[in-house]
Amino acid sequence: MEPALKLEYYEGERITRIPISAKRRRRKRIPIPALICFTAVLFVICALFYIHQQVVTMQLNVQSALLKEQLASLRQEHEHLKLALEETTRLSTIEALARHELGMVDPTGTEMLVMNSKPYSEPTGEGWIDSVPNQHENIFTTVANWLNQLLPVGGVEAGRIGR
Repeated sequence: MEPALKLEYYEGERITRIPISAKRRRRKRIPIPALICFTAVLFVICALFYIHQQVVTMQLNVQSALLKEQLASLRQEHEHLKLALEETTRLSTIEALARHELGMVDPTGTEMLVMNSKPYSEPTGEGWIDSVPNQHENIFTTVANWLNQLLPVGGVEAGRIGR
């Protein structure tokens, strides 16, 4: 049998392949065992980081507890020292210490000086120079004289004594 129509133009040509463009090229895939290894390594790194974080947190908690205990003991010592300070600054404690350890005794003979509280009079005897100076020279002497008259507790008054 013979074909009815003979196609002669196909016989002489060769079939040539058309090059595949860069866009249509297939990507090379990463092998699955390599992806599994990469994922496992990433997981192990994350696990190590988490464990390290937990260890650091535990260490800081222990350190915080130690510091809280130290703070409590220091506060207790502070309270004890405050009580000791109050005890040592009490007047009865100071007096007992002075009597027993330092030998303090009560005074046996007390001498009292009594001053005449009469108002100032003009000196007439020998030894006084000139006349009496003006007692009201300034405001301080005025106030001192007024207080000496009001409160006779032994104010001191100075005079001039001649040769």
